[in-house]
Amino acid sequence: MLEWSVVLIAVSAICVTPWLFGGVEPVTQWWLGLIYSVACLLAVAHTALDSRTSIKLPKIAFALFAGLGLAWLQVLPMHSGTIAQLTPFSDSIRNQLAIGDDGFSEDTPTDSEELTGNRENNSSMQTMSLAPFRTRTDASLLWLGIASFFLGVYFLSRRDFPLIVLFSLATVGVGLVIFGVVQKYTWNGRLYWTVELTQGGHPFGPYVNRNNAGGFLCLCLAAALGGMRWRILKARQWKGLFGFSVLSDPTVLLFLSFIILLSLGIFLSLSRGAVVAMAAAYIAVGLMQVLRNKRSWWGLVGAAVVCVLITGFVFLLPAARERLATFQDLPTEGHTRISNWMSVLQGLPEFWKFGTGLGTWPFIGPMYQNYVDTRFFDRAENQYLEALVEAGIGGLVLVFICLTAMAFAIWRMRNEEDSTTSAICVFGVFALVSQAVISITDFGLYIAANLLAFSLIAGIVFGRANSPSYSDGLDGLRYPWMARIAKGAVFAVLLLVAWPTLHHLRAASRIDMARLQMASAERVADQSPGSPAAVSALEDSIRQNEPILEELPENGIVTNQFAGLVVQHARHGLAVELANRAQSFEISIDNIWPLTSLTMLRLNIERLRTSGQDLRPKVEILDEYGLIEPLEKSRRYYQASRSNCPLFASNYFRLAQIESLLQDDVELVLEYTDRAAFLAPTDPVLRRRLGMLLVACGDQSRGYTELRESFELSLGERQNQEAILLFCLQAVPKTHLASYVLPQEPNTILDISNHFLRDPMHERTKRTLLEHALTLLPESDSATAEDHFLAGKLHAELGRNEAAIEKLAKAVEAAPKNPEWRYEYGNVLERSGFYREALQQYQACNNQNGNETKYFRALERVRTTLKHNRINLH
Repeated sequence: MLEWSVVLIAVSAICVTPWLFGGVEPVTQWWLGLIYSVACLLAVAHTALDSRTSIKLPKIAFALFAGLGLAWLQVLPMHSGTIAQLTPFSDSIRNQLAIGDDGFSEDTPTDSEELTGNRENNSSMQTMSLAPFRTRTDASLLWLGIASFFLGVYFLSRRDFPLIVLFSLATVGVGLVIFGVVQKYTWNGRLYWTVELTQGGHPFGPYVNRNNAGGFLCLCLAAALGGMRWRILKARQWKGLFGFSVLSDPTVLLFLSFIILLSLGIFLSLSRGAVVAMAAAYIAVGLMQVLRNKRSWWGLVGAAVVCVLITGFVFLLPAARERLATFQDLPTEGHTRISNWMSVLQGLPEFWKFGTGLGTWPFIGPMYQNYVDTRFFDRAENQYLEALVEAGIGGLVLVFICLTAMAFAIWRMRNEEDSTTSAICVFGVFALVSQAVISITDFGLYIAANLLAFSLIAGIVFGRANSPSYSDGLDGLRYPWMARIAKGAVFAVLLLVAWPTLHHLRAASRIDMARLQMASAERVADQSPGSPAAVSALEDSIRQNEPILEELPENGIVTNQFAGLVVQHARHGLAVELANRAQSFEISIDNIWPLTSLTMLRLNIERLRTSGQDLRPKVEILDEYGLIEPLEKSRRYYQASRSNCPLFASNYFRLAQIESLLQDDVELVLEYTDRAAFLAPTDPVLRRRLGMLLVACGDQSRGYTELRESFELSLGERQNQEAILLFCLQAVPKTHLASYVLPQEPNTILDISNHFLRDPMHERTKRTLLEHALTLLPESDSATAEDHFLAGKLHAELGRNEAAIEKLAKAVEAAPKNPEWRYEYGNVLERSGFYREALQQYQACNNQNGNETKYFRALERVRTTLKHNRINLH
């Protein structure tokens, strides 16, 4: 009874978890931790009551527990001197980011210390991990995987229990494929047609990430292959080798249909990494069969035939054909991912010993990033590299030890004639190779569903390989009592670790619920700024979540989010009101609202003080509007976030904003902004915000530099460029905008003026920019054809048609075969009333490129004009 209960728990977990978004939510992981704790407790009881344990402890157990020990060592508080010896990087980075002149003495507890209940900022006790909360979360996930592994070793590898796993996984995979296809072709932008994707993604089935889904389907396909192998061998044992036909057995046909559907599903997931992993695993299974029996070339041929048939079918579908056709673009598309890896590897000499802490990749990456990319890498997209960076060389070695040991375990069983053992070999090889390959470009084993399934498969492989016989007997085991003690000790250790694991997962689930609730309130505020509903939503969110964060302040990211929520509630609608009172803006309130951050609040207050409307000190104005208390509370939470997550650049930027309002200490603001830029040097949004803050604080020189660099880093991202321009229209003199903020490229300035300044209210600013762009062009003697063309366009935008015609004529004369230049020349001629000359230019454009409809339309338009006028006015 106890044994069946454990089996039911393990199998149910791997079957249900994939449907819960892959188990990515902390609340799901907490429930998993709870049921696996129960399974471990039942395993201890079973060990005490059943003396028939015949499976030796796999040597890999020491590597698994070493990995778990390393994870918990990273969050163990140690003296700073010890930290400096073990991980100099963690110690030096804290010292480099520590701000000693922030108004607090070492003997006086800071607000963040009161919040966290410790003295981490100034204490000599530190942890190796630079984000302890995330490290504990990853360590808890690792505990779940280890528990699943040992359940597989001692329970699922015995008797015919592996067959239950094979059939269950294969069935779940088929269900996921069917659901994924149905959802894809009835897609309304939400998972299960109801759950909104708050952070984007490319989902397949219940998985937010199609690569993670593809990785899990590879495990299900491994189960289907193992099941078919078992059924074929079993049927041959019954009917004899020559009396058995594959097509005559319904069970074989069932597993064969599973294989085809799952292979098709991996293609339809549009995960290129999963397709490559599947192909590699098929080849590995075929090679294993060939090495086992040289007459088994049919294995390779059969796998190739299945892949070719499915590929041919998939290419009939436009979406799949388009996606898979991008295999040729992988070198270009993977450039950013590879750049992400290479940039972080530059710092590897500083933290190769023990790593930076599990889960810290998103904080390490931006600090070393030497390229520009708007995508956010929460994971390394390479599990080997992430293990090296976060757990050091020891962590990477343990990963390879585990994979190699599993391969050797399968190799030891390759010649066994037992049908179940042979099926486990096929099952294990396909799972091992597919996950080893897809891990190069994905992070699927950080997803609970994938980790639990793969760990259980590995446990079944090791359990079968370490069993002296494939029955319940004790044949070949010299000291059976030692196996029993080892089994009991393993599950006892897992139970000891279960309590801190469950405690943390419960805290993580509460924190995650608070995060989601705050995000919901922020969406309400963004959709209806200044409305009573928005204010009420923010207020309710603060009231509900503040007690949680005061009790559990260790998650620096969520603490940062709450601090921002406090400020947003305090200033909601206030910045717009102050902007109205300042009476100095040139754009509408609707355009002001997206920019009413703390920086804009600071700018608005300064305008009140300097415009003659209100000469009182800034602090009095803040106090009048009730901003002192929320700003101080927000600062307290940002300091707590900085303490628990020192590499999060947003903390330093937000603290700089608040200090600029409360203390007006420019030196302190500059120190904070320097640290923010140090942690995210190529983040265009952060650089833009830093520039805005510095301009508002009066440091125009540095502020303009930051704004220009942000503009150049945007790489065509219109949203960030528009935010810079809108801020500059309010806070920067027009001549300074042209000379100091915008890139000194005439073509860029022309594009900006046409894209952002089309409103008549910006006419003066537009003319200033265009005039400045003309001054950047070379003199006529040294001007190229491109210079003449650009000068002509600038004159045309300024309404100087005569000068525009002169410049464009020179450009067309120098490049007569450029239809686009002729088209622009024709436009200016047409606007100036030279219809016949314009007709000639449009005719030439149409002759040079007859496929361009705008040339033909322009030609017909001028012909119609000439026909209606009947005379040539010029």
